[in-house]
Amino acid sequence: MAKLAAIGIRNLKQPGRYSDGNGLILDIGKSGRGSWIVRVQVDGRRRDIGLGSLSSLSLAQAREAAAQIRREAKAGIDVVAARKREQNIIPTFREAALKVHAEHKAAWKNGKHQAQWMRTLEVYVFPAIGDSLVGHGCNSRRSSAVWLPVLGKYSIILNGFLSEAIRSHSSH
Repeated sequence: MAKLAAIGIRNLKQPGRYSDGNGLILDIGKSGRGSWIVRVQVDGRRRDIGLGSLSSLSLAQAREAAAQIRREAKAGIDVVAARKREQNIIPTFREAALKVHAEHKAAWKNGKHQAQWMRTLEVYVFPAIGDSLVGHGCNSRRSSAVWLPVLGKYSIILNGFLSEAIRSHSSH
């Protein structure tokens, strides 16, 4: 596939997508402004990941950013999810569960129940969706028999996360 040239990019005015190869794409919008996108495959799903605007990234910088994202995707890292985690927008299910457990632990008088609550999540939930962002993990293909003991815990964690998000949003 033909590579883009820095000089040729300056002359692009026609809206469309222009490929540089290796998944790097320059997307020129109707306004004439361009943005860089890299297309990768993560867990069998195609992902188009924005790199930045044409005005903020040169062709060389876009190629380097695309190469970095391809390396991360090859290593099994979901770059979009990692960006969201870095922005602290949405925690992973494991992070939310640990926080909710810490908040509720004092209310549970039985020490065995405190430990059992987390152990159930560690055995059945964390291997499947522990590293998924809250709200994105219930699409697992596990049998419903495995999920039945943890559905109540799952809803407590989601409710705890949503309550905190609403509190922090209303205090701004």
